[in-house]
Amino acid sequence: MAKATDILRNGTLLRNGRNGQYSIFKHLASGGFGNTYLAHRKGDNYQVAIKEFFILDVNYRDEGSPFVKTHHGKENLFNSQLKKFRDEASRVAIMRNQHIVRLYDYFEENATAYYVMEFVDGQSLSERLKTTHQPLAESEATSYLMQVLDALSEVHGKRIWHLDIKPGNIMVTRQGVAKLIDFGASKQIDVAGNMTTTAPPYTPGYAPVEQVEGEMSKFGPWTDFYALGATFYNLLTNQKAPTSSDIIERGVAAFHFPPNLSARMKNVIYWMMRYNLKDRPQSVAHIMQWWNSNAPQQQRPVQQSPASQRPVPQRPVPQRPSQGGKVPYAQPKKKKGFGRLSEWYDDLMDVLD
Repeated sequence: MAKATDILRNGTLLRNGRNGQYSIFKHLASGGFGNTYLAHRKGDNYQVAIKEFFILDVNYRDEGSPFVKTHHGKENLFNSQLKKFRDEASRVAIMRNQHIVRLYDYFEENATAYYVMEFVDGQSLSERLKTTHQPLAESEATSYLMQVLDALSEVHGKRIWHLDIKPGNIMVTRQGVAKLIDFGASKQIDVAGNMTTTAPPYTPGYAPVEQVEGEMSKFGPWTDFYALGATFYNLLTNQKAPTSSDIIERGVAAFHFPPNLSARMKNVIYWMMRYNLKDRPQSVAHIMQWWNSNAPQQQRPVQQSPASQRPVPQRPVPQRPSQGGKVPYAQPKKKKGFGRLSEWYDDLMDVLD
């Protein structure tokens, strides 16, 4: 747990931003690798969220000082994790989707680093469950599912896997707009098809077997879809999702859905949480095609955004027959290019280099 001295004081001015200076308004939250603040941009008072790189039990501050210090002998750990923080900022910077939190600025100050994000005025779906103690209605959960899938179409289209989808990483604004946050665990595939850096930590209960075992060569969109299925099982039942071992041992009997839940919602969660990665959906477009083809006759198909219609980098997956006609198996798709990055992102990369 963060100490009071670990937190920047309200009113602290951060001066080194490329897009302005920022005054800390209040502390929002702290985790093992950072502090998050609500801040105002100096000049126009625009509200933003700022994430500060700060490792619990590795870093400390002298009382009253904004400067971050590192305990003796832990400098290498600090520097290696700081690089990952920069990488996280670079991945968020290239996202252009209304359902992904936007990154506005990155800079280094106080012997650490900061990135400035869109402030989401709302609460996470995890907080929602804790507040209401009730599962979400299917209609509301369906709305959020479609929005998160649209976000993932952008993420996967950039050859990035989020790798930490869970209710706590889905924020919902007061207007009901879902936004995917926290790309700290995310990994990017390079042009040669290799995944960058080492296997990330994972959240138990939301990680499939390939992630638990650290088999990075097997990570892909299907890894995020497993977590997405576990997330929406939790949201619709207010219970933890079954474990991978339960699923392989008991199949659909491991799931306990509300009696009034539609077969379509149950089947898409079964599909996303298949033990074998080859049996899970392989792209957002694949899910949307199945979802719309299984809509009740009185419902119109969900309209896909341009992002969700893009092909996603695929592992070759052998075609198999469906089981019981409930959900399809994946078919390989050809890779396509992803175009040029924005000039704003190029500028940010110059800063991060």
